[in-house]
Amino acid sequence: MNHSTQFDRFDNAEIAAGALVGLMARAGRDIAVHTRNLEPAIWEHPAVIAATRAYLTDRAQCNIRILVGEPAALTMGNTHFMALAQRMPSHLQFRQPDPDEAQMEFDAVVSDRNGVMKWDIGTGLHGEYAFDAPARAQSLMLQFNRIWDRARGCSEFRPLGI
Repeated sequence: MNHSTQFDRFDNAEIAAGALVGLMARAGRDIAVHTRNLEPAIWEHPAVIAATRAYLTDRAQCNIRILVGEPAALTMGNTHFMALAQRMPSHLQFRQPDPDEAQMEFDAVVSDRNGVMKWDIGTGLHGEYAFDAPARAQSLMLQFNRIWDRARGCSEFRPLGI
């Protein structure tokens, strides 16, 4: 009996955004994101902004943890997503990986309910996704958590409290 997971491919922002929306809709309480710069073509898509807002507000204790390789790049082209992050800093958490630690060779989104989306850095919007990939999700989440635990917080994205 073959238990391999079928991955679907994406090759443009519209399909990638649809895959991300589907992954969020099926996620439990935790979504982990490893990215170089939160690709604006995906993360600024109106459906992704709406799905992110719904995920974080319609359910109890949901979080999106984001490891970002180039934090300065987030201020360029990610205005809607970063505005949402400013309004929900306890649910959208950012860290920068330790440059001395081994890193993932790709951008990825993984959920605690086995959703996986990944694409190689530098290939643009070409990658794969699956909504139920337990083995790959577990492996990626372990790798993500190891990097997350050693990463520094990106306090520059927190709103200024008075």
